[in-house]
Amino acid sequence: MAATSVLPGELWGLVARLLEALDREELRFSGTRTLRGHSLLVAYYASVIAARLGLDPVVYYLAGLLHDYGKLEARARGLDEEEYTAGAARGLLEGLGAPRQLAEAVAEVLRRGTTGDPVLGDADVVSKLGLRGLAEFVAKWTARGSDLAGMLVEGLPRELTVARNVDRYLCTGAAREIAAQLAGETLEAYRRLLEEAEEALGLGLRLEERSVEDVTAVFVALERCPRCLREGLEKRLEPRRGRVCRGYKLVHWCPRCGWTGSGGVCLPRRRCTGSEAGDACPACRG
Repeated sequence: MAATSVLPGELWGLVARLLEALDREELRFSGTRTLRGHSLLVAYYASVIAARLGLDPVVYYLAGLLHDYGKLEARARGLDEEEYTAGAARGLLEGLGAPRQLAEAVAEVLRRGTTGDPVLGDADVVSKLGLRGLAEFVAKWTARGSDLAGMLVEGLPRELTVARNVDRYLCTGAAREIAAQLAGETLEAYRRLLEEAEEALGLGLRLEERSVEDVTAVFVALERCPRCLREGLEKRLEPRRGRVCRGYKLVHWCPRCGWTGSGGVCLPRRRCTGSEAGDACPACRG
């Protein structure tokens, strides 16, 4: 899964410098360095999907690598993330000596973003699957300082729900082919993680499936409060609206000590349009 698989030799050094810039930006705005692994995964899958659809894999590799570049700064300044990322990435590429035409093509993909570009969006989804996706998930939540129970209850439902309904979150047939095996591998790996966590914590961790708007949402439920260790947690399903998506969350509340915890899922939110979508999702065909 290296840059050498799709990039001309003269661009290998450029990729290394782009990763360094990505590290610096993340460290500056969040104090963590977790984007590198995720960005490399998205870059790889974007290039593979693009190649299968007859698109330029180099453009999509670089777009995948830079799809989160500038977003932390854009959020801090209240700016449009896709537009800011496209401009920042183009400036970075040209500043590092990339050909102007290449920088402009990458910026155009980034301007559409993971919501508007079927290839980039699918690559972002597929990057969360499989053992590599699981490793990135654990690394991200560990870097945030989350404990094991918090990571599973708060963070895992989104990953589980995507894997459980992967075709609903993908636009292209090329991505579905890649995801077919990875989705099952992902669900099995997360189930085993949950089982081992339950053996260690004894909180009554279990998977709970709920049907919401034609999606099988998968939540991680608790039977025992992680603060006071008593049973009798109350649970309720609530709609949620996040920064970039809408969905649902399963809220836990302990009537004894007042502890509250929740984990949310995002519903499919993409509107895939244009011929680049290939074997498109229902929204594209419509």
